[in-house]
Amino acid sequence: MPLHNVTIDDVSALIGYYNPNGIPWKDSPANDSGLSGYWDQTYHSSNQSGAWSTFRFQGTAVYLFAATRWMHGRYNIFMDDQQVYSGDGHTPSSIFRQLMFNATTLLPGWHNLTFVNADPGLYIEVDYILWTTVMSAALTESSGTPIPYTLGNMTYDASIWDQNAPGSNPYMVTKTDGATVNITFNGNGIELYGRTGPEYGAFRRVYAQVDNYEPHVLDAYSGRLHNTILFRQDDFTDGEHTLVVTNRGNASLAIASAVPIIWSNAQDPHAGSRRLHGGLIAAMVVGLTLGIAVLALLWFWFARRQRTYRGVHTHDPSKIPVVYESAYEATPFTLPSTPLGEPTPPHTPGKYSNQGAQGVGYPAQYQALPTSPGWGNSAGFEHNSSLTGPLSPGFDQASSSSRPYAYNAPPAVYGGAGPPGRDVAAASLPQALFTELPTSLRDSDAGPIILPPAYSTAVVSQRRDQGF
Repeated sequence: MPLHNVTIDDVSALIGYYNPNGIPWKDSPANDSGLSGYWDQTYHSSNQSGAWSTFRFQGTAVYLFAATRWMHGRYNIFMDDQQVYSGDGHTPSSIFRQLMFNATTLLPGWHNLTFVNADPGLYIEVDYILWTTVMSAALTESSGTPIPYTLGNMTYDASIWDQNAPGSNPYMVTKTDGATVNITFNGNGIELYGRTGPEYGAFRRVYAQVDNYEPHVLDAYSGRLHNTILFRQDDFTDGEHTLVVTNRGNASLAIASAVPIIWSNAQDPHAGSRRLHGGLIAAMVVGLTLGIAVLALLWFWFARRQRTYRGVHTHDPSKIPVVYESAYEATPFTLPSTPLGEPTPPHTPGKYSNQGAQGVGYPAQYQALPTSPGWGNSAGFEHNSSLTGPLSPGFDQASSSSRPYAYNAPPAVYGGAGPPGRDVAAASLPQALFTELPTSLRDSDAGPIILPPAYSTAVVSQRRDQGF
């Protein structure tokens, strides 16, 4: 697809004409016999030294056309305030629609073309200007549905705007300083049509702005009346936009209609271009990065919370290691330390370092296991007080957590299974272990045999079952 070019006539409000002494440029003199040679039979000219014409556009190339004639002289061209060319428009005979200057390697963006008279007393002129837009070569431009000036299509204060319908070119006009009109449209650009002419005053200032883009100053003055394009701007993203036009000074402003500009892909003529401005792309990248970062932080927090939860709530008392004591472990027996026939005094249970706890103390092998709840610092564990049994006795919850819990069991009595008819005093295991043995042993001297608790219980149960 070729790049898109736009052509405007010399009477458009997009082109400004100025003179140092304030003398207006001439607009298509009716007595010029060569008028028919100009594009659309119009042109603007000035023979004032230092007179200049300006055109601001958004594009990549620009072309200035005029006629060369016997009364024309030298001129200078400035691009973006830099002089880039000097030319001479003099020829012995008139040659129309001549290319006076062109720039074809401009960077995409906004540029200013200025055309200055450098030969006092001789003329320079403008016939028409063509420029290349920034639209991609892969796209095509088409016009949307025209928007008439009537209320409901445009927004304005009807009390300060007058409607005029002369023939096929109806328009509305205002003379109020500050009067505005809002035009909402969908597309990639907009063209505004209206009128230029002498009745629009010497100050002829019109401001046009789309959304928050930079505003533009338009020149609606001309020596003759013309129905023409007042404003054009493009390169907008797809979607809805609003153009606001404001009249300034004591001049008049006339508006006829607006036409949206649609840039579409040749493969999809009904769809707008899918271009995204750099700022929008950057915003999308930043938003996506922040979203990923937030998700990563949430995942890290959730994983850490799950690990902490498992560490606190996976305690299972049934999985506590249990040390099983042998039920039939050999137990030493002691001989009486007094002569036969003398009563054996009762023994007082021995005291151990853990006797301060409730109940009777036991040797170390009967203390709470280091891996059991209640041993040392109990932080991070839960104690199930309902779990009791022969191998997992209950614990005293009133005891301090800084030391092992003692079993809540009655004092154990050893030797309860002695011979019938003979009184045997209860003896504690520690004292029995440390009783001094005599130097000589006889069968008759044998005292009560100390049996382990489990065995004694078994014998008593067996005799009870047999009726003893």
